[in-house]
Amino acid sequence: MRSLKWMLFAGVPGLVLAWFLMTTEKKVEDPLYPVHRTIKYSFTVRNPGNRLIDKAEFWAFAPIQQTGFQKVYGVQATVPFRVEAGEDGTQRLFFTLENIPPYGSRNVSITVELGHRERHGLISEENLDQYLVEERFIESRDPRIVKIAEQHRARSESETVENLYTWVSEYLQEEGYVSRDQGALHALETGVGDCTESAYLFSALSRANHIPARVMAGYVAPGNTVLRPRDYHNWAEVYMDNAWWVVDPNKKIFREKQADYIAMNIVSGTDKVNRESQRFYGTSDNIELSMN
Repeated sequence: MRSLKWMLFAGVPGLVLAWFLMTTEKKVEDPLYPVHRTIKYSFTVRNPGNRLIDKAEFWAFAPIQQTGFQKVYGVQATVPFRVEAGEDGTQRLFFTLENIPPYGSRNVSITVELGHRERHGLISEENLDQYLVEERFIESRDPRIVKIAEQHRARSESETVENLYTWVSEYLQEEGYVSRDQGALHALETGVGDCTESAYLFSALSRANHIPARVMAGYVAPGNTVLRPRDYHNWAEVYMDNAWWVVDPNKKIFREKQADYIAMNIVSGTDKVNRESQRFYGTSDNIELSMN
């Protein structure tokens, strides 16, 4: 078994961590997350101009450090990076590349060692209130949203959630990919939407029933895999029985196949940095960046 060595300068959540991985990965055996996976993804950085770029910067999400379904054991890349960790476990990798020649390009590859579990794990959640309030794109207090939510309220929380999932999955017609967020109310009024709008609508209806729900962003892919832009997806998670559960009306997945979901970002909530469902990387203005 090969060893993993790194230099890690750690601080409290929200501060910047410098994490430079130096050798190959070590497979971690964890009975709480028994499904071990290796995922890879890469980016191409391009200089579109006729002048040398002395320094180019970009960031990309790594998987969330730990949820009820996944845990990150190691991240490595082909160039050094630093990690900025959010209080909610989100992780952004920041890269700096130097001396990119005119019209030249550089590739950056990222490898992540993950543990997954098929069923939920009990994760303590101390700030559920942020997943109960109305916010942009989750218009849970709008009378039209409240009316539908009340119509599908059942005696138990679990029955209510299943009713809402069934209604959203049957009501919304697939619109195909839309490059901008439109929100729960738009989905309700038009009856069409992509994966983002189905997650927003389900979350709004859940919150209107006083059930914590949030919109997630990441990838859906089983086993060891190379992530591609086409795998990018939004889904909802709902908090019941002291755990978050995957609810995906767009793919017709209800509280199952959690190990296939690679969570990269919590779109909804109070974190203002990470709340764009379509944004999974960012760049400085002098370069072009694409995920391979």
